[in-house]
Amino acid sequence: MKTLVKRIVQIVIVFVLLEIFLQFYNPFRSRVKNGDVILPKHVKYELAELNIKGLDSHLLHQKNNIGFRGSDWNDSIKLKKIIFMGGSTTECFYLNDNKDWPSIFASKINEKKTTYWVNNAGMDGQSSYGNLVMLKQHVLNLKPDYVILMTGLNDIGLKKPSKYDETDAKGWRYLYNKLELPATIVNLIRANKAKKLGFNHQVLDVEKAEKINLTDTQIVQRITNELPLIQSYKERIKEIAKLCKENNTKLIFISQTVLFGDENDMFTNANLSDIKVGETNGKTLALLLKQYNKATYEVTEELGLKFVNLSLRLPKDSRFFYDGIHFTNEGSEMVASLIYDELENEFK
Repeated sequence: MKTLVKRIVQIVIVFVLLEIFLQFYNPFRSRVKNGDVILPKHVKYELAELNIKGLDSHLLHQKNNIGFRGSDWNDSIKLKKIIFMGGSTTECFYLNDNKDWPSIFASKINEKKTTYWVNNAGMDGQSSYGNLVMLKQHVLNLKPDYVILMTGLNDIGLKKPSKYDETDAKGWRYLYNKLELPATIVNLIRANKAKKLGFNHQVLDVEKAEKINLTDTQIVQRITNELPLIQSYKERIKEIAKLCKENNTKLIFISQTVLFGDENDMFTNANLSDIKVGETNGKTLALLLKQYNKATYEVTEELGLKFVNLSLRLPKDSRFFYDGIHFTNEGSEMVASLIYDELENEFK
């Protein structure tokens, strides 16, 4: 009995010491806790020998003094401000500094004008739930002239906020969010598991990918099940639009795009429709995303907002995506060029 008590005391001491250490330094810290977006300020992510086709072999990704990608913020900035928002396809975590498409967009606009401060507030995994929190807690405080939002993909299948954009927690969940050690253990476990829809940065070889065949009936049923969630999504992005209008910020939406669809890859000629993507296939995912992009467009039409249909313009070419979802260096260049061509007249 004494041995057991001694062992329990030792475990508790180790837990407390680890918790104290992680409170001061935690490289795996959660970025959303109890309804707050916790931005990683002055953080440098560096990876050597990054073996992903289409990306640089050495990664240097830095966050500035407010936790975004781009030049530092200070209250004396008098330039017009553009802030890009979205999930991982906006943040472009595995692309080097200045190679994420918002940074390339910034370089293009400032080749002709030097009157814009541009930052990338994208956060991996964030849906419109998290976009709304990010806007309220961080972005609008900077009084941006423009917010350019790419959203929709991470909302597929969401009935409530995901772990990437949790709202206020209660009870044990509140305690869990206050402590660093339990959350860190869970984050490490999650890092080794594929996300439900396959948005997990795993390199995709379209010619060797696992296949899933679904009947038209199965696909229609999957889309039908999504319709109530799409309506809720529309209400959230309307709230985003309302907040931007109240703060004299011009909001621009960008449709999301993926490699997948009911067609062949332009580069390899591989069929993209039956590739396994999480629990579904490429054709179904593309059709689901099309419904969210359509919903975004309908909101922009209703509210008189600008809409950039990137999904229509970016070719289904595997050279532009390393996993079917996230952009390669070449894809990022193309995305920035397509968006800039659509928006150039906005910034004259």
